[in-house]
Amino acid sequence: MPCPFMSRLSAQFVRHYSSALVRQYGEMCPVISSMTSTRAFNSLSSNKDPEGEKKCPFLNGKNLVKQASREVQEDVIDLSAREQELSLFPYNEFFQEQIAQKKADHSYRVFKKVARSASEFPRAKEYSWGYPTVPRGHEKLRIAPTPQHTPAMIDCFVADLITVWKDLGLPLWNSSCPEECTFCKKPLLFNALEARERCNADCDKPYCPLLVECL
Repeated sequence: MPCPFMSRLSAQFVRHYSSALVRQYGEMCPVISSMTSTRAFNSLSSNKDPEGEKKCPFLNGKNLVKQASREVQEDVIDLSAREQELSLFPYNEFFQEQIAQKKADHSYRVFKKVARSASEFPRAKEYSWGYPTVPRGHEKLRIAPTPQHTPAMIDCFVADLITVWKDLGLPLWNSSCPEECTFCKKPLLFNALEARERCNADCDKPYCPLLVECL
């Protein structure tokens, strides 16, 4: 019995567009749909392997059971890298120790031995165990001499001052110098900076800081 649908189409059209007709209208045709379902079932049943369900094609040649590593079994942490780091020179500990030593002898930038007086600046109370041997920056500039000057410091100050004063062509005596001692308030008798004499006012200071103040 001819197909009522295919009989309406020409033989040339069916020959050229047969594949498109089967894809588009094959499910609606009872004959073609039954043929495709039967062919698909036969192909699946012929390719069925009873042992294929038990084996994976990707893991066929590999062993699924694997021994766990020592780190996983015993929860071991590898400390070889840390031991290698500890074998290097401990720079941090070394510098911390050096800074602590400098703080102990007050050669670091920690000023705890000087208490400045606000009413009589720059005078200060010195709590160190001895006299200072290194002049501070403002003392080196002859700005703020204190009673704690040592003779060596005074000699250094005055020698530098005389050299600079002579290089500038200025007189060694400056009329702006005070006429009395800063500490004992007695009149001063010296009139030349170059002499570097002791305080003529007979006070307890071995060297008068006014030798430095007279600029």
